[in-house]
Amino acid sequence: MNPHKMNELCADLEWDTFAATTDSVRVEKLGDLTENLGTVSVTRDAECQLSADITVDADSGPLRQEMQRYRRGETPEGILLVAGDDLERLELDRVLVSSFTTSVRDDSTVTRAHLHLGQATRRFGSPNPPSVLAEWYLSGPEPNTYARLTRREYQVAFSRRRSGLSEDTDDAEPIVKPPRGSPPDSGFSRDYFLLTPANGVRAILSSVPRDHGPTWSRNVSIEYRHDGLPSDNTRKNLVEGIGVFFGRHVLPIGTTTFDIHGYPITSVGWSPWGRDAQAMSRTPDEPLFRCDYRSIESNLNDFLTKYLSICDEFDLSSVAWTIWIARRTAIGPDLALYAMALERLMNGWFRNSRSKSKGTYMPKEQFEALLGEELAQAGSKLTETAYGDRILRRLSSSFQMGVNERFRAFFEEIGLRYSEGELQVIKSRNRPAHGGNIRNPAEALLLSRAYRVLLTRAMLTVLGHEGTYTDYSVLGFPEKPLREPIGGMAG
Repeated sequence: MNPHKMNELCADLEWDTFAATTDSVRVEKLGDLTENLGTVSVTRDAECQLSADITVDADSGPLRQEMQRYRRGETPEGILLVAGDDLERLELDRVLVSSFTTSVRDDSTVTRAHLHLGQATRRFGSPNPPSVLAEWYLSGPEPNTYARLTRREYQVAFSRRRSGLSEDTDDAEPIVKPPRGSPPDSGFSRDYFLLTPANGVRAILSSVPRDHGPTWSRNVSIEYRHDGLPSDNTRKNLVEGIGVFFGRHVLPIGTTTFDIHGYPITSVGWSPWGRDAQAMSRTPDEPLFRCDYRSIESNLNDFLTKYLSICDEFDLSSVAWTIWIARRTAIGPDLALYAMALERLMNGWFRNSRSKSKGTYMPKEQFEALLGEELAQAGSKLTETAYGDRILRRLSSSFQMGVNERFRAFFEEIGLRYSEGELQVIKSRNRPAHGGNIRNPAEALLLSRAYRVLLTRAMLTVLGHEGTYTDYSVLGFPEKPLREPIGGMAG
């Protein structure tokens, strides 16, 4: 294998196949169009957003018509583009023709169109069955957290034989050379965890070598064997759990399926969520609790076991997403989003059979059995009264606790010791949620951190964690027993 092909194979094994601009291939279909569509190539921009460019050696009126259809709102979800050659097939889903230019030079006309993509799929020509699925992510954990070693090396054997001179043969010993970017005289790097949460999932979380992927991100992969591939939902929950554990939003950008020889069969790519992948990737980890690299793998697996076991039951996915959106939001307004995340966690608890109160003073059925007649009489009397229907609705729902009482009941039911200061932190969301603001920036920052740490305490308690947590609301970020309330402004 020549060095160029060797580098291509290594790049495909280590990172997303859409990292480099794809070769141009002939377009066979774009929406309802099937003729004179030129060639297309796919690329990623500086934020890793996926896009494509079509080049047509003619003035392409059909492309102009497709763009006008989109701008008129006729194709809001985009259209399908199919392209390919003898080596691979390319399918682009939810395509939007965003712009085009037509230029004339030396009696030749060229049309170029720029496309926004929802998803891109490359299908390679491997006839072998799938063996490994690799998922690619931006914004992974910091590199000094990994526990296990990987050795990467190239092996090259050289032989020289001259025809007719069998005695003149030079066979060189194989040359073993560590990849570029490895420590001197060594191909080893501490760069992966073996994920074995106690629910049948087995995967490898690995740091991607520095030579691959954008330099502004800590790129990671999660690898699964195809014969034990978890469901899409389990894999989604797993990576969300990893992000919660390390305190960062891990951003998916694609997957590659490999055959047993390490050649790609299918590669799927999409854009990272949001428009700030660089900024999010550069944020430091804020793990829920500290542990050194010798115990971090076991702690991570223990956490993932608990997270996966109740993720769907308590809708932890929406809690995690709300936290990540809050971290992207300006200090002050973010309090309303942290409050939403805490309420989602609380509501998940009250919906569960473990809750005693369900967030009510008494069950609705019991309330209606006791006061059904009286409520009916009240309804009759309020019929002709201004806002009578609204008053009746309040009377009919008075068996439900108010928001602040629900928080107290939630904390008490999950066994979380809380301070009056923490209750004040919860109330701090009222001002930004109702159009006000917190004028003191230092106060807003401390409240933001305090709310986030209170969320951490509540989530760890629901998960059954019995160790410590990191209190980011206090300078120095001390480690505290989970039963101890947060400090800072909330103490």
